[in-house]
Amino acid sequence: MEKTKNILKVVYCVLALLFFRWIFSIAGLPESIRSIMSTIVYLIFWGFLIKYAIRLIKIKPKVQSQGINMDHGSARWANYADFMRANNPEGGNSGLVLGVSGLLRSKPGHLITVAGTGSGKGACLIIPSLLNQPSGSYVVTDPKGENAYITARSQKEYGQNVVILDPWDEQTKIGATHGIPAAGFNPFDFIKMD
Repeated sequence: MEKTKNILKVVYCVLALLFFRWIFSIAGLPESIRSIMSTIVYLIFWGFLIKYAIRLIKIKPKVQSQGINMDHGSARWANYADFMRANNPEGGNSGLVLGVSGLLRSKPGHLITVAGTGSGKGACLIIPSLLNQPSGSYVVTDPKGENAYITARSQKEYGQNVVILDPWDEQTKIGATHGIPAAGFNPFDFIKMD
């Protein structure tokens, strides 16, 4: 379709040139004005002709892949097999759990989860990821202490060095039985008083 349009534009340019030459020949204009007008028409003609000729050369046929319309590109949503091939190529059982479907991401990388209160971030993502065999290190912000209460023992059994910073003694308040004492951290210890 695009190729046909460009061919018609080239034909139009040629017809326009012939028309203007004919007009200039019968108009009875002085030679100097006819010369200037002819030069302008020729420049416009060759400009359009070159423009559309280049377009004709550059046009590529649209690609049809497996009967899928490719007019707007080939992007698509990943299916389960695509996701597993990209994120868990070894097919292991360790990694970050992504959602209730049990998708695992074993590749190292960063993950951030943002959702409203009560939407299942802890139950569907954080706790399942911390109960799985670790594929790296975790830093978990846990102000209520629930994630450590549920998952600290399994992380310790997997051989992870579990450090719980618990300045308000939340683990004792919720009755944690994992046996990992709260670690202390005092940022003022780094200040030297001389």
